[in-house]
Amino acid sequence: MPAFMVNEMSGGFAIYNLIRGIIEEESNSRVPQQEAAAVIVSKRFQVFGGENGGTEYYVTFELADGERAEFRVNGKQYGRMAERDEGLLVRKGTKFVDFKRRLDKKPFVTEEWHECPGCGAKFKGAACDYCGTPWIDKN
Repeated sequence: MPAFMVNEMSGGFAIYNLIRGIIEEESNSRVPQQEAAAVIVSKRFQVFGGENGGTEYYVTFELADGERAEFRVNGKQYGRMAERDEGLLVRKGTKFVDFKRRLDKKPFVTEEWHECPGCGAKFKGAACDYCGTPWIDKN
């Protein structure tokens, strides 16, 4: 393949990624910030670019309802997290905002009755049986 075609293709990918990033950021800005009880199930990193490259860090969380979500995080955040850490995941759409690790070792699933902050129903366990809102013990 001629060199000028490689350069044009690289420029095309860069423009595509830039536009995709702008659209995703705009979409994330329109949704409310969400908090959910979560457990870190895996961490990974990807090195790119050789001498002038860098490293991207990713963390996968499992929520109380079984959903898994992977987020790109910065190196400092990545270093503070460990697999099996439990806590409160804060996200805004597809964007990671924060993870507040639980320092106590009380399990998320309890036998106590809770009032759902989403629909007001009474339930036991990690999430409301009616609307699926996870129970977050803020104590």
